[in-house]
Amino acid sequence: MTVETGAAIVDPLGRATVVSGAGRTARSHEVAAYGELSGFLAVAWDGPDTLLVTGTDGTTTIRLDPATGEPARTIGLG
Repeated sequence: MTVETGAAIVDPLGRATVVSGAGRTARSHEVAAYGELSGFLAVAWDGPDTLLVTGTDGTTTIRLDPATGEPARTIGLG
């Protein structure tokens, strides 16, 4: 899982992604995208196939497909 923030990312101002696989078969999946006023606080693993994305409005559980790593849903925080 990676969390990117800062001026290098124009729109959105940040994003959380997971990478499944390795080498040439690796795939990157966006889990959350957030803007300056989003209230994003943290993202953390909660098991091998589950992420918890926390913002000022609460915590959202994101389940990942165990075979592909693709999230069942994504979050866009303005």
